Amino acid sequence: MVNLRAVGADAQGRVAAWDWDTGRISVWKEDGALLTECVASDPRLGVSPSQVTVRGDRAFLRFFDPPAASTTGDERGAVLELGRCKVLKEFGIPGVLMTVAPSADGWLLVVNEHLPAKDGFAFIEMDDDGRVVRRFDLLRHLRQRVDNPDLTDLYGAFSGRLFASGKEVWFLPHSMYELWRPPQRGLPLREVVPPDCLAVKGRRATGEELRKFFEEVLKDVPEEVRAQSRASTRREGFNFASTSVATNRRLLAVTVRDPKLPEGDRLDLWDMTLESVVAVAQIPKGMYLVSLGEEHAWLLSEDRRFSRWALPEHAVPLDDPCAAYAALVKGGQQPPETTKPKTPVATPSSEHEEHAPRPAEGGGKSLER
Repeated sequence: MVNLRAVGADAQGRVAAWDWDTGRISVWKEDGALLTECVASDPRLGVSPSQVTVRGDRAFLRFFDPPAASTTGDERGAVLELGRCKVLKEFGIPGVLMTVAPSADGWLLVVNEHLPAKDGFAFIEMDDDGRVVRRFDLLRHLRQRVDNPDLTDLYGAFSGRLFASGKEVWFLPHSMYELWRPPQRGLPLREVVPPDCLAVKGRRATGEELRKFFEEVLKDVPEEVRAQSRASTRREGFNFASTSVATNRRLLAVTVRDPKLPEGDRLDLWDMTLESVVAVAQIPKGMYLVSLGEEHAWLLSEDRRFSRWALPEHAVPLDDPCAAYAALVKGGQQPPETTKPKTPVATPSSEHEEHAPRPAEGGGKSLER
């Protein structure tokens, strides 16, 4: 069984999985062929897998020390050379790690540095030695843009995901489906907003909704873990506007929960050189977007299996994304291909050239601040 949180991918379509039971780290190429497998010699890495992502021949691992529970163990990061299965560097993480993704030369982290959560989120880039090399000024802008007073007390409303597209770093806020390029290389913050028909916002989730969610997420873990979860009090929480993001060269895929498409998340495919929507589709229910290729995506199912899912035609921007969306709502989603990774799975993006983004037909609204 693969822990769902211990799956990550890079912009070349490689997928890394960290197995909860064995501590084995497996990496597959974009076509599903096994690239490498290893079990790190450090015993802490074998019993406390938590988060993983990959960049070329290196993987970033988050684990706990001591390897007990996150409430008692300190959060640690490690950079692993996959070919030799050797830990190159181990370091402390400056807070609670929320998300991690590869950048061109390092790792993009969203961390909660201190409480209260809405004042503690930091958006940083670390190098392979664990040094913070960049901080992105996003929290102030999030406070300005999260204009719904109903969300200001909720953990997660002032956070999001950092990701790399080519040599640029982008941000997908949890509170709204928009693409932000943080200030970098002397350029101001830039917002790319999808067409109104595709807009999605985060919302408050009730305690009962969260209870049902965790029951589903934890259905395959040991009974004692499920019992602890059932006994705990579920407070209100926050449903993110988007559920996942993946990149490959010029392409970006974002999945969102769309009430008009109850049988699976909606997937919007962007060409980031044009800042334009090139396809709108729906992935099957119970599937989670893991990685993106030129012609297909890899999805992870609830039973921890990968499936290859063919992307819709995306050679040029959509003339009318709203018309494409209306047709999708009327027609529904396509099934995944039956192709599996080319080696048994435990139980389961090349940088495009640096560009000056320009709007095109099918694109969203852009604004620099």
